[in-house]
Amino acid sequence: MYSSSPEKSDMSRIVSPAHAERLLKIIQETEMAGSKILLGGSASCNPSARFITPTIVLNPPLTSTLMKEEIFGPVLPIITVKSEKEAVDIIKDMPGTPLALYVFTTSSAVFERIIFQCPSAAAVRNDVIVHFASSYLPTGGLGTSGWGSYHGKFSFEAFSHKRVVNFKPCHQLFEYGGIRYVESVRLVEILVSV
Repeated sequence: MYSSSPEKSDMSRIVSPAHAERLLKIIQETEMAGSKILLGGSASCNPSARFITPTIVLNPPLTSTLMKEEIFGPVLPIITVKSEKEAVDIIKDMPGTPLALYVFTTSSAVFERIIFQCPSAAAVRNDVIVHFASSYLPTGGLGTSGWGSYHGKFSFEAFSHKRVVNFKPCHQLFEYGGIRYVESVRLVEILVSV
């Protein structure tokens, strides 16, 4: 997919050289900490061309920038754990609310327990990112990862304003002897005074 020279391919680029430089520093920090790079790495990145090689980092330090800030780039950290409890503890200790929680397990029960204990905007079992591909599924954040959802009809609802328009015919029959308006004024006064 990337050809023999990924930097010269039609791969997407990072939005600006400054953002590419930030991603390069994140990758370099994990390399210097001794993390294993399974794919990519800093050597083939070119921030001035806004190119960051897709990079997979195995077990970066939990205190690293990669694990503390939103990435917004083609860098995927993978954390291996020895137990379900360890996984839940790590997730709960992370700052904020995950935009997506990717759980790799052969057990439906384990998956259900983890997503019940760890809030996230989305949860995927045994895959990554695929939930973004469907316009039939809402995508969005939760808490610190954002708010609202979009995609397909969800975009229309998220970016539309539902305007209330009220209509009362101008006819004596609908005036109810002025009672409706007296009660409305009293309700407003009560709400305002509270």
